[in-house]
Amino acid sequence: MEDQNEQKGRARRFIKSRYPNANLKNLTIGYSSKKKTLMLVVKGPRGGETPIFLNDGSDFQQSFLNQTYVKNALGKPAESLIKQTSENIRKM
Repeated sequence: MEDQNEQKGRARRFIKSRYPNANLKNLTIGYSSKKKTLMLVVKGPRGGETPIFLNDGSDFQQSFLNQTYVKNALGKPAESLIKQTSENIRKM
């Protein structure tokens, strides 16, 4: 049980590292009830489950990033925020 909470915490930190403005309150992160393996999923507004990470855990699943409610909760990725900030600095 403690490992599961730790794994959820790591997932939240990973999401925050890539999407600093992410509103994690809008994402329900849990374990799949449909699959027998312990797979972290985000639960959708209609009760669907979408896996968050690739099988090796190295990055996000594209299906996770394509969900509209996930896009709304995540906001802009850190890369685009950094580019935008550096462009604003150059303009000054």
